[in-house]
Amino acid sequence: MSSPQTHSPNSDVHGYDAVQDRPSPARYLREVLDYPRLAWRHDSLLRNFFRREFLGRFRGSLLGGVWVLIHPFFLFATYYLVFGILFNMRDMPPSPMSYPLYLFIGILAWTAFIETTTRAVGLVVDNGNLIQKVAFPAQLLPLHLIAVNLIVYAVGVIVYMILALCTGWALPGMSLLALPAVLVVQAIFTLGLSLLLAGGFVFMRDLAQIYPILATLWFFATPVFWHPTLLTPESQALVASVAWCNPMEHILAGHRAALGVGFPLQTTGDAFMHSLHALPFALVMFVIGFLVFRSLQHRFADEV
Repeated sequence: MSSPQTHSPNSDVHGYDAVQDRPSPARYLREVLDYPRLAWRHDSLLRNFFRREFLGRFRGSLLGGVWVLIHPFFLFATYYLVFGILFNMRDMPPSPMSYPLYLFIGILAWTAFIETTTRAVGLVVDNGNLIQKVAFPAQLLPLHLIAVNLIVYAVGVIVYMILALCTGWALPGMSLLALPAVLVVQAIFTLGLSLLLAGGFVFMRDLAQIYPILATLWFFATPVFWHPTLLTPESQALVASVAWCNPMEHILAGHRAALGVGFPLQTTGDAFMHSLHALPFALVMFVIGFLVFRSLQHRFADEV
């Protein structure tokens, strides 16, 4: 007589067991819809990860939390020097402050995205001790990275508000109400890509070298420091033909519209429209990233 199958009590709660958790696309699709509830049930775990990540960034450093702003400010200064002054791209109407603020918001939003996805590549491998010894929902791992980088972004927005108030230009009004929608869309897209990279890296370690190269190309293909109207007519046609498939272009436009640095100046409705344009890309990326991650998850313990 065959012995009855043992059932791990953690498998229902965590949705992960190295023996029983075999690929099941139908179940994983249901888990996609259940993802917010899963995160809510494990909020204490996410808070611990967030605290470890946030404090770990500054542990032992002399400047502490000041490092939160040093990197984006350095990027801002570098690109403003090269493209704003040397290439004279700063002459954007309606004010001499248009380009610096346009550039600053672009760098803030891009940094929040790229810092999260770059760190996410090694998430599963870096937490291999947990993957091997503890049954927990590893698909939640990127959330604390997203939260930390959103805090960094929020601090940058506060600095932007101070700059806008001091210069008397581009102080956001009602359009600021659209900023949460933009951030939600960016978070969904970032989460999906992070899951895809984290799961793929376990089996293809070359991703640690491939992704930074692709991210660099993506950076220059996205209007972070340039604006399409400042390009040559030939370049504008090329950019317009591929802009529809670059969700980060719509997301950055949403950030700028919500914060009053769209060029030309845009309304609250424009900010929401940019979010709606990027939302299908974000949802598709999340579903793909989640399905890939969960279909590989039962093999993580053997690989890390």
